Order: sequence, then structure tokens, then C-alpha cells
Amino acid sequence: MTSDYDDIEPAAPVAVRGGGDQPLQRAMMLMQQRRLDDAIEQLKLELSQNPGSGVAHGLMALCLLDKGDTDAALREATLAIQADPDEAFSYHILSRVRTRRDEDIEAETAAREALRLDPYQSGYYADLANSLIGQERWAEALEAADEGLSVDPDDWGCRNLRATVLTQLGRRDEADATLRGALERDPDDSHTHANLGWTQLHKKQHKLALESFREALRLDPTNQWAKAGMVEALKAKNPFYRVFLSYMLWMSRLSDKAQWAVIIGAWAGYQVFKAVGQSAPELKPIATGGLIVYVGFVAVTWLAVPLFNLSLRFNKYGWHALTQDQRRGANLLGGLLLAAGLTALPWTWSLDTTWLFAAAIIAGLLVPAVGIHRVATGKPRLGMTVFFAAMASLATVLLVGLAIDPEGKLFDTALFGISVWYVIGVIASFWAVNIFASKYPNNTIA
Repeated sequence: MTSDYDDIEPAAPVAVRGGGDQPLQRAMMLMQQRRLDDAIEQLKLELSQNPGSGVAHGLMALCLLDKGDTDAALREATLAIQADPDEAFSYHILSRVRTRRDEDIEAETAAREALRLDPYQSGYYADLANSLIGQERWAEALEAADEGLSVDPDDWGCRNLRATVLTQLGRRDEADATLRGALERDPDDSHTHANLGWTQLHKKQHKLALESFREALRLDPTNQWAKAGMVEALKAKNPFYRVFLSYMLWMSRLSDKAQWAVIIGAWAGYQVFKAVGQSAPELKPIATGGLIVYVGFVAVTWLAVPLFNLSLRFNKYGWHALTQDQRRGANLLGGLLLAAGLTALPWTWSLDTTWLFAAAIIAGLLVPAVGIHRVATGKPRLGMTVFFAAMASLATVLLVGLAIDPEGKLFDTALFGISVWYVIGVIASFWAVNIFASKYPNNTIA
């Protein structure tokens, strides 16, 4: 099975590959065996003897990155560059760290610097392709992957990235052929099986995709890319979700401009149906139907993923396959839906519309709540969390106002302004998420 660390040895400086530094050599061997804690001990030993070793800082960054400490990894990668500013390997490490932090523009800069210093390492082209994929610059990413394969036709990273890009460009048969060729060379590569599964999902072959993801996870149970695909393939058993998944994958293949065109076009269509309904009463049924389709389209695209994630709570394999982030999103959605449902329940026998208003206020929080987990971690996630907290504060004030004054007199005065801002906030949530997503792409279906 190909390891994520297999390209370290050819990329590492010649002095290390030649065996001049025993702790570094032992660390590299331990990393390839995924014994990260033991590797870190060897790297600490090296740094105690040679604090200015850029390679040791770089390898330490990779270990910390794999353990999920991206802040510490970034510090080590920066120290590696400070120690060896003319060493391509240091920028190669920095590019990987930046990519993991969803800082794709910075990752691209680091990858290009690594290639300027050493254009004969195929892994550096894979770094560049990866950073360009993060920015959805598909054609340039394909060119980078092809250049890497011209340096080393067997580079598994470039080959898998090439297949990823071909899938996004709609050239799925080429992607399929690329991956099957890679599997003929290395049938035990977990990442290639996972990529094949994603290609099959794009081709609406969810049963075959499920088998590919199972094989990927059998070979490497820690493969997060395969886990994410497994979740989508399990949800795709539902015919309704298959339609939605096809739409989401189609949208992911569009450029930023095209995605915005779809969103703005749907909004423009909504406005047209609204105007037609107001100006021509005889066409009102058609206009009403169009409005219902639009609202349904928005609701489905917004809620389908977390709702189906929530449905996996009742599937012992599916729930464990979800990431912690997806579980949090599903739990938050489930909690709000439960609160809104319980609040609306008394209306069924009392017919007191106050309960419906209260339920609608709680339901309004679904929009920013779902938005939190639709954006990338870091600044976008923090921004949407703060936005949700502000909306929750407004909702609390409105609910307290309803409790104090169920007749709604307060809403005629003091709370009316807050109600207006609350509705604006709900609508603004959609736009905030799409702006964050276009500026900081999140390459997962949350």
C-alpha cells in the first residue's frame, strides 16, 4: 500500500537520504511505518543536537500535521524555511501544511517556490495541483498534474489528482481509466480506490462506489476521503438523495462564476414569479407554483445534507462513518428541528398562532446553523459561528417578547425592528455562506 510519506525520501535533501544523519533516517523510516510518536522522539533528539536543522523541523511539521495540530505544524514549517531558505523541501512541507489549513493561495505560493528551486520532483507538482484544486482552477491543476507525471509517470499523487480534476471537468471515463491504470500498478492503494469511488458517484454508480470505498477503508481504515465517500454512497441508497447528490456534484463541477449564475438566476426567477402573481391574477396559480418550486429548491439544497446525515444516526455503520464535524452539524439541526416541532405542537389543539410564530422563529435559526458546517474551518467557520450566535440572541429576545406579550402588542412597537432584522439575517445567511464558500472553498459535502 502506498503511504502518504513514501514521497518524503526522494524529496528529502541528499544529505539525509545518504544516511549522514541517523536520527533523521530513523524518523523517516518510522513515519513510513506511521509510528508518529516514535518519529517525533527521534526528531526531538536530532533538534537537541542540531537546533538549526531545517529538515528536522520539516519532518516534525509533517508528523504534527498528521496528528491534527495544524498550528504547531505551521510553526515548524516556518522554522524549516528560516533554517534552509534555499531548500525546496522546506517549501514542499509548507505547501502541504497550508493546504491542510484550507489556505490554498498560500499553498500555491509555497509549491511554486519549491518548483522554482527544484523542478525535477514530481511531488512538488502534486502540491501545486492540490492547491489549484482547492481554488477550483481545474484546467491549471490538470496541467500541473500532467507535468508531474512527465517527471515521474508512476507518481501516485499526481495520478490521483489528475483523476480528481478529470472528474470535475466531466471527463469521467478518462478519470476512470486513469485510476484503473493506477490500480493495475498498485492494487493496494487506498487513496486510488477512494478516488475511483468518487468517480463512480459522479457517474451515478453508487453501488459500485460503495464497494470501492469499502475496499479503500479495508486497506486504510483512517482514509478520511474514503470515509466521506462512504457516507455519500450510503445516503445515495435513498432515491431522493441520489437526485440531490447529482445536483451537488454537478454544482461542484461548475466554476465560481457559473455557481453564482445558478444562484442569482434562481433568485431572479423567484422575483419574476412574484411579479407575475401580483400583476396578472389569472396567472397567479402558475406564479404560485413557481414560488413553491423555488422555496422547495432552496430548502432542499440547504437542508438535505445535514438531514440525511441525521438519518444515518439510525445506521450503525453510517453514523460511525460520519466525521465529528458532520455529527455536530446533524445534532445541531436535529436539536433545532425538535425544538421547533415541540413548540408548534400546542397549536394543534389550541389553534393559538402564538405557538406557530414561536416555532417559526426557532426554525429560522436552521439557516445560519446549517451554514456553520457548510464553510471551511478557520475564519469562515468562526465568522458563521459568530453570525449564528447573533441570530440566536435575536431569536431569544423575540421568544421572550412573545412569552411576555402573547397578544403581540410589543411587536407593533419595540420588537418590530428586531423582527425585521431577524428576517434580514436569515436571508443574509444564504449569501454569507456562498461568499465564504467561493472565497474559501470547502472541498467536502458537509
